[in-house]
Amino acid sequence: MGCYEYQYGVFTPLILSEETIKMTVYPNPAREYLIVGLSGFDGVDLCLSLISLDGKIIYRDKITLTRGSFDYRMDIYKVPPGLYVLQLQNENQNEVRKVIIIK
Repeated sequence: MGCYEYQYGVFTPLILSEETIKMTVYPNPAREYLIVGLSGFDGVDLCLSLISLDGKIIYRDKITLTRGSFDYRMDIYKVPPGLYVLQLQNENQNEVRKVIIIK
């Protein structure tokens, strides 16, 4: 599975089965770090991206979701303040959340 580039437009989850990967993001607004809580399928490869509103990829990582839930810590202390899009993708799903970074 590869990470896909950000596409401008309206984001809606793409669900090809009844089971989906669930994503929670906190704290929001954030200063130094974000916690991305993930739960869902076992052994699923994911691409997690933080994208500026002008489409620049600020952060990208590949994650394999293991059984149960998983908290992923993203250090953002070097990211300038502003509004960003946090995108989670796999072959079957595209989830996004607005993230506000403050200093």
